[in-house]
Amino acid sequence: MLVARRHVVAIDARRSGGSGIGRYTQCLVEAFRFSDALRGRFEVVELVSKDADLGPFRVRWGSPLLSPWRSNELECVLRSAGADVLIAPQYYVPPVAVVPVVRVLHDAHPFWPDFQSPERKVFERLYGVGSLRDLAEDVGLDAWGSDEGPRDVAALIQRMYKVGADEAAELVTVSEFSAAELSRFMPTTDGRWTVAYPFVAKSLSAAPFTPGEVGGPLLLSVSKLEPRKNQLALILAVEELRAEFPGMHLTLVGGPTASFPEYARVVRAAAAKTAGTVSLVEYVEDSGLSRLYKTCDLFVSASVSEGFGFPGLEALESGAKVLVGSESSMPEVYGRRAEYFNESGLREPRGTDGFQTAVLELRDAIRRTLLGVDTAVGSPGRPVPHEMGDGPRPTADSFGEVLDGVLERVL
Repeated sequence: MLVARRHVVAIDARRSGGSGIGRYTQCLVEAFRFSDALRGRFEVVELVSKDADLGPFRVRWGSPLLSPWRSNELECVLRSAGADVLIAPQYYVPPVAVVPVVRVLHDAHPFWPDFQSPERKVFERLYGVGSLRDLAEDVGLDAWGSDEGPRDVAALIQRMYKVGADEAAELVTVSEFSAAELSRFMPTTDGRWTVAYPFVAKSLSAAPFTPGEVGGPLLLSVSKLEPRKNQLALILAVEELRAEFPGMHLTLVGGPTASFPEYARVVRAAAAKTAGTVSLVEYVEDSGLSRLYKTCDLFVSASVSEGFGFPGLEALESGAKVLVGSESSMPEVYGRRAEYFNESGLREPRGTDGFQTAVLELRDAIRRTLLGVDTAVGSPGRPVPHEMGDGPRPTADSFGEVLDGVLERVL
């Protein structure tokens, strides 16, 4: 009796760990292993970086995250792996001709007018002027380095978004908010987006812990150190509350990103001036992160332009009280289970009156949440909840069912 060959699904897994892309990649891999819709029906091959450990279902793809699309050897890697389809979990994965590509984009942040772009000199140091020049040509930009300002990097990223999306067989994103934003900035993608809400990975949700006594109030925030995450605003807000809440402590989990070294330096300096009120922890294993979620008095995020917001969902699943911004995807994802504040003013440049006013509003929201005053969705001025945020939580099975439908259309 002939056994039908299983389709081989290649997943770009070069980004791992606690970042949003890493968490989504983790969801992809777990869904193929554990969901009823996908388990046993596909063979999954993870494309990993040159320094990653190899295994029976892992293939090395050594190209940097940003490299010329014409010479990244991805097509050779896919042929050698026998892949039938590629799932590309971000914008920087090049399109290929040998298999259909399922492109995942998490948000439209690079298109926002206030996008805080990495500096061009930082990008050139990381990836090389020649590589960036070739990449710009590959995606149809006239030239790399034609704009002396930071918009040069933004233009490159935007163009990679557009070319990658236009050439993809299927488009997937993480929320209805992101689907609408991506369609607004890339009209050719309107109507093509499938929303696959990710879930809390088993490595975190299964981590056992019995809470012990902790000092308080303990605030927790989890994200990489980059400008749109607004760790500086959180530090300033906590400093405003120290007299009212003796013993308050803010733990910031998340290391620097290669694209924003100066911002990381400023955050470290600001934390050092708080006399121990703020701690920076660059990396925590999932078991340790679970402990922090379960012992904090409040998880708080001051981030803007969030397409989904993994850490807040992980905190909610761990039983933490959560305070997040109301103006992006958060109400859709968290529903009435979270508390909200309007984070729009945190888009203003640091040091301006608008930014300082937003810091004070964040301070007041932290105070209200700690004291149990209503800041929830549905209260005056708060967004209307979305059915996802107040419905059943996403699981590997629900995620797998959506992904199965996407794969059926391309295979």
